[in-house]
Amino acid sequence: MSVTTMGTRVGWFMLAGSLALLSYAGNLAVDDGNESKNELLYEWSTAIGGAIQYALVAGIVILLARRLAPATLGLVRPGS
Repeated sequence: MSVTTMGTRVGWFMLAGSLALLSYAGNLAVDDGNESKNELLYEWSTAIGGAIQYALVAGIVILLARRLAPATLGLVRPGS
């Protein structure tokens, strides 16, 4: 196994681990006693925060997948 593939594998594990850790921490941080924030999904801060999170994850995935073959990612034209 080359150093490049080992680094990429470590990167994937770090991405998955950090997302799991952030999700777990977010669930612990929720205060169930606060009833004033019933419509959290309809706030701009939730939408902007989600967009930033998806952009960061997409950027990390693109960085990790840049050395993969296009066929591995399914980016080849079918034969027929």
